[in-house]
Amino acid sequence: MFTAIMFILIIIFLIWMCVAMTKAWNKGASRRRAGAEAQAARHGGRFVLEWDGPRAQGAADPEFGPLLVEIPKKLGKDAARFYEGGLVLGGQAGAL
Repeated sequence: MFTAIMFILIIIFLIWMCVAMTKAWNKGASRRRAGAEAQAARHGGRFVLEWDGPRAQGAADPEFGPLLVEIPKKLGKDAARFYEGGLVLGGQAGAL
């Protein structure tokens, strides 16, 4: 009898933990979603990279806008270039 009660209590505890973790995950996801929507509203509905640090010296990209950060590769010539509206990594472009 005692074993059955303990088994039921453990099952209830595990269900409670799963529900609590799911609620916490959903709360964080909704907070991130609200932040992303506020950021898009500040930029006319576009999702762009916001950078508070010093800007990199370089030409703007016609597709992605001004250059924000450039991170050189350890070996080789290429670099990761973060623009306001996208990323160029090894000569391949990607939009935000």
